[in-house]
Amino acid sequence: MNIFHHHGRKWLGIFLLIIIPLGSLYVFERQVNPLKNAFQTVSSDFQFKGSDGVWHDYDPVLYENTKVTGTYWFQTVLPENRWRDPYMYLLFVPNAEVYLDNELIYSFSPRFEYGEHPHLIRLPDDFAGQTLMIRVDFDRQKMYPGLIFIDSPLNLFSFFV
Repeated sequence: MNIFHHHGRKWLGIFLLIIIPLGSLYVFERQVNPLKNAFQTVSSDFQFKGSDGVWHDYDPVLYENTKVTGTYWFQTVLPENRWRDPYMYLLFVPNAEVYLDNELIYSFSPRFEYGEHPHLIRLPDDFAGQTLMIRVDFDRQKMYPGLIFIDSPLNLFSFFV
């Protein structure tokens, strides 16, 4: 007992050097883990059409660094719904109108241009297999359909906050 009392600060320091990194890893794992069941699009999941009116497969290698001006449409088919109260988190589009099977479900047009303008959009429970379309107006910006996560709101919120 005298040894611990005499070297207490050293033991406390060693204890903290072990517990703080392990605690940080635990917190990080709890933050990443909620998205293990989330759906995340990749840009190659999309098709797009511009002024020519023809749908093309979006190839990120070819188009991700292409700066465009004008209105572009992006579309993808949504996965099976396995979530309660599903929400879609949309990132990396400067402005957009979002349609689900040709019905407008969300729109935004910021006063100032942002490279990242995240939005949390409620999806109906029966969205599975429906076509999601995103209309974006670009002004000398990189043509990119954005990034989409679909999950329950608490899981999304806990990851992105």
